[in-house]
Amino acid sequence: QRGVKRIEALVTGFTQSQFGDINSIELENGESVYSDFVFDCSGFKRLIVGKLYNTPWISYKNKLTVNSALTFQLPQTKTINPYTKAIAMKYGWMWKIPLQDRFGCGYVYDSSLISEDDAVKEIEEFLGYVPTYPRKDKGGFKFNAGCYEEPWINNCVAVGLAANFVEPLEATSIWVSIVELTQIFDNPLWLFENSNEIRQEFNKNI
Repeated sequence: QRGVKRIEALVTGFTQSQFGDINSIELENGESVYSDFVFDCSGFKRLIVGKLYNTPWISYKNKLTVNSALTFQLPQTKTINPYTKAIAMKYGWMWKIPLQDRFGCGYVYDSSLISEDDAVKEIEEFLGYVPTYPRKDKGGFKFNAGCYEEPWINNCVAVGLAANFVEPLEATSIWVSIVELTQIFDNPLWLFENSNEIRQEFNKNI
């Protein structure tokens, strides 16, 4: 009813104007989606702000040295606590999030101080037993804490993981995404004016 169209397809590329604006999104099925404004929600693939525009990345490594995470699951207890636990470990910290049927957990650590095998040993020593590792064959996650210098470039704004990443606790990323979208949609004329001054103010704030 509102004219919203959902297309499920893989993005293969973009066409740009002489000024760098994205004119269309090219899809694997041969279709072109013409665009006035684009939100880059491509997650860790960072297709537009990262790869297309090659925006400088600001690393937080000198302040946040953790760069790896190992996820695991624990069985749910009879009482579901309404909070997430952040537990100090030897080389980082552990999260424990209550879900309806289990606890979602993970150990975030600095890989320059401990190997993944040693992280597994520390988890199991802390718990006193072996938990379920959903990614046992794939191993843990590697990440680089930081953000892009300019999440808004030309006619594109990167949102969520496409713009930044701090640590594997979704509340941080969700909050930043809400701040971004609130700033934009509280000022809808920004999308039409799209001036250098507006982009600079937005990027500085984010």
